[in-house]
Amino acid sequence: MIPRKFSIAFLLVLLFLTGCAIQPPPIPMRTSPDIRVGLLDNIDWIEFTADRDFTITGPDGRSITYGKKESKWRAKVVQSIPGRVIYRLSAHTFSDKGLARRKAKEMELAGFKTEIRPVGRPLMVGNRVVTPNRLYRIYLQASFENRSEAETYRDHIWDAQHTTIARQKVKNALGMIQLTNLETGQSVQSMQLLSIQNASVTLMDIPVGEGFHWEHLENREYPEIVQFELGLDGKLVVINRIPLEIYVQGVVPSEMPEGFPVEALKAQAIAARGKALGGWGIIHQADPYDVCATVHCQVYSGLSRRNPKTDHAVKETAGQVMWSDGKICDSIFGAVCGGHTEDVDKAWGGSPYSYLVGAYDGPDALKKYGPLSVEDNAIKWIENSPPAYCNSVRRNVPKALEYTKKYFRWDVELAQNEVQQALLKRSIDVGQVLSLISEERGVSGRIIRLRISGTEGEHYINGELNIRRALSETTLWSSCFTVRTVTGLDTIPDTFILRGAGWGHGVGMCQTGAAIMALSRKSYRHILKHYYEGIEIKRLY
Repeated sequence: MIPRKFSIAFLLVLLFLTGCAIQPPPIPMRTSPDIRVGLLDNIDWIEFTADRDFTITGPDGRSITYGKKESKWRAKVVQSIPGRVIYRLSAHTFSDKGLARRKAKEMELAGFKTEIRPVGRPLMVGNRVVTPNRLYRIYLQASFENRSEAETYRDHIWDAQHTTIARQKVKNALGMIQLTNLETGQSVQSMQLLSIQNASVTLMDIPVGEGFHWEHLENREYPEIVQFELGLDGKLVVINRIPLEIYVQGVVPSEMPEGFPVEALKAQAIAARGKALGGWGIIHQADPYDVCATVHCQVYSGLSRRNPKTDHAVKETAGQVMWSDGKICDSIFGAVCGGHTEDVDKAWGGSPYSYLVGAYDGPDALKKYGPLSVEDNAIKWIENSPPAYCNSVRRNVPKALEYTKKYFRWDVELAQNEVQQALLKRSIDVGQVLSLISEERGVSGRIIRLRISGTEGEHYINGELNIRRALSETTLWSSCFTVRTVTGLDTIPDTFILRGAGWGHGVGMCQTGAAIMALSRKSYRHILKHYYEGIEIKRLY
């Protein structure tokens, strides 16, 4: 028999020798890959300060000079020659080159000249390639010098072929970046790139939520390395280069309030990690960064909103991502789906993803409404308040979820002159607007093709976000809406009354639905498997 005083020590040694550790030690943050986050681009200048003395380095990483804590600096481009980009229409994306070739052949027979190009780049963790991330994208052979021309052609062929617009770099810009101390006049210049290291940097008056109803200016603090680079347009680009886990810590509280249940926050952390890695080398091919810091990718606010609760959710799920068919999922998410999620290809064109398929977000009883792509079904759906997960109106919810109630079902009145002005800003002139007619809805009831009839003709708008932006200068909450008109004495509508459902595109995880599922004691794994069909959750590092 082992004496009692030796029993605990003996047990600990035994556990160590047999490898039966109760809990593995946390993986250091530095095992995650670095990511380049585009904070700002296409700007003339930006002012900044740092929380401590810092080093300014050049393109080769070598020190050029130093700056003092809390001194105020300005970054700008002093000389530049813009580069060149062209705009292409992307029709389909495949992981298998053979499938891409077969689809391209089908398109050629239908009268479209095509080109297949590989996109993506390998994702490295340390010295290990964890996924090649190689896809084969089918482009239409035509190219355009500006986005407007590409949009016109995209709309012209929409009925025959849905496409999305992609930028392609042809030639780099040339220019000089200058950093100037506004207090001392100290100045430093370099071709292409200057970096701030060894301090956290606060950027002044960053535009936040441009084009949306929450648009404002804000100071934001960013850790690690902040880089000032030259964009393709010859203007300034600001980039934050950081480990992925630090990035996710800055995304979660920017995308989901800290007062949401912890299991929802964990689901958000995994989705945020996948949103960055699923499009690795694919989404911003023509830019000097991997992801942007806005709603186009996902909102990242650096250190400005970080808090212990969301940091804990990130650390508890460190390195975990969703996989489908051997690839990391591009785990898209939105605020309030309105009770039904949307197919990714219906929202934006391009190829469908097996894990981003629209479905009713709630009990089977919701299926009584039928397919919401049918106009009559969509109208009944929008006019009612069904018991979907994201219907926070029908529930007692924590204070952090109260704001979501106004988005499940909403009403907006748009005056005739408001609609006309919003359309004219997008070069759409149909005279006085007579009607807004849904020509096609996605599976969630969101309008994906809208016909605008006016006294001077008709115009069609394709794509849910294009519709939301075209009708309102602050972007409609959703394209899942019905329209009622109030006419004046001359039969011309004075007002368009929109009754809508949800906030956002509806693709992937509904953040409000995830929170309410978590309140019902559903785990983050259960939540993710509900919103992303057929996925596996694995630890990447």
